[in-house]
Amino acid sequence: SNVCCVNLSACGLAFPTDKPAALNQYISLELILYPNNIRLTLLAAAISCDCYEEESERNKYVVRADFVDMSEANQEVLVQHVIKRQAMQLKQQRGEG
Repeated sequence: SNVCCVNLSACGLAFPTDKPAALNQYISLELILYPNNIRLTLLAAAISCDCYEEESERNKYVVRADFVDMSEANQEVLVQHVIKRQAMQLKQQRGEG
């Protein structure tokens, strides 16, 4: 089980990994949403897998995946989280945080 930072949206995510993913391969994910430490177990399907040139990188692939069969409750949690994070990032960009 790999722990890494991900680039997250309400419909999917991108993450670095040491193994390539096949197109449409299902991936079981456990997300921890900070700062509230909300834990979500979700299923996603790989939509792309890019390889870095850097062979020395341990995580040399970037997998992008879309969530599948997500419950409405989980989707609501995720949307709220993404909106809050975007608001925080905007504040920081404006130098208010």
